[in-house]
Amino acid sequence: MAADRGDRNAQFSLGNLTHSGGAKYGSEGVEIDHSQAIRWFRKAAEQGLACAQFNHGTMYYGGAGTKQDYAEAVRWYRRAAEQGLDKAQVNLGKCYGAGEGVKQSYSKAEKWVRKAAEQGNADGQFHLAGIYQEGRGVQQDDAEVVRWLSLAFEQGHAVAAAAAARL
Repeated sequence: MAADRGDRNAQFSLGNLTHSGGAKYGSEGVEIDHSQAIRWFRKAAEQGLACAQFNHGTMYYGGAGTKQDYAEAVRWYRRAAEQGLDKAQVNLGKCYGAGEGVKQSYSKAEKWVRKAAEQGNADGQFHLAGIYQEGRGVQQDDAEVVRWLSLAFEQGHAVAAAAAARL
């Protein structure tokens, strides 16, 4: 099998299959097995596949198939975020904002969330609006709140729509 021969994309696919179960991917008979999922994600992540690094970090963040470990999650999020993966940038920023696995830093939270928001990531846009609303690491700015919420809302981000309606 390609995954056993080191094909990182096949390893990533097996990680997804065993993480969510095969039915989601049209493969009946594959059972959810988080310990196998994290094993396959790690193999692909170690070969530099950003989406596998993100998923591997998410497994550590939530403690699926392994002991929950925010610092390990941050390590993998960072690797994917540095490659430009927007959802990893959002999660890394959220970890900095909450001080999960890293020393809390609002300026680093803003930096990473902004990178995702500027790529058009709706979740990043929503979180960047929150950063401006609370003035965490930036000057509080209602115009920026509205700007970023509107961009997230235009993409169908449901929570952003509710937040925009409250404004």
